[in-house]
Amino acid sequence: MKINGKKIEGANYEYIVFPRPTGDIAFKAQAVLDMQPFHDMVPSPKPGKKMVPGGKILEDYDDATYKGAVAQFAEKRYAYIVLKSLEATPGLEWETVQLTDPSTWMNWETETKGAGLSSNEVNQLQLGIATANSLNQDKLDEARNRFLVSLAEEQAPS
Repeated sequence: MKINGKKIEGANYEYIVFPRPTGDIAFKAQAVLDMQPFHDMVPSPKPGKKMVPGGKILEDYDDATYKGAVAQFAEKRYAYIVLKSLEATPGLEWETVQLTDPSTWMNWETETKGAGLSSNEVNQLQLGIATANSLNQDKLDEARNRFLVSLAEEQAPS
């Protein structure tokens, strides 16, 4: 895809940097462009069935087991986004997390805290990941303003 001959490529990214006396810790979070690998590894939960008066069988979305499976699915989905986003960080290595093993994904937060990141720093890391994977109004406004300034400069008489 191109706009005005300029090819559009590359995912959005955000740097999250924490100061340390021994040197800054820099993470790079990149937008996750394809969730299909997640869905291949973690299928969506399916509700059980229940019989209602009249003998009709319906899916039971109120079942506690199903609700628990949905909550676990959402937690794994979030963990996958965290891990895939941080995969863009040069040299980042996990000790107990393997991207090919969903049962390890929830260890990401334990590892970050074990590495010395405070709860506030983990929150900032999550915010950076969210920023890389979404747009917020401030960023949209900044981009629009830059575009309008460049447009005005192009149209201004020399």
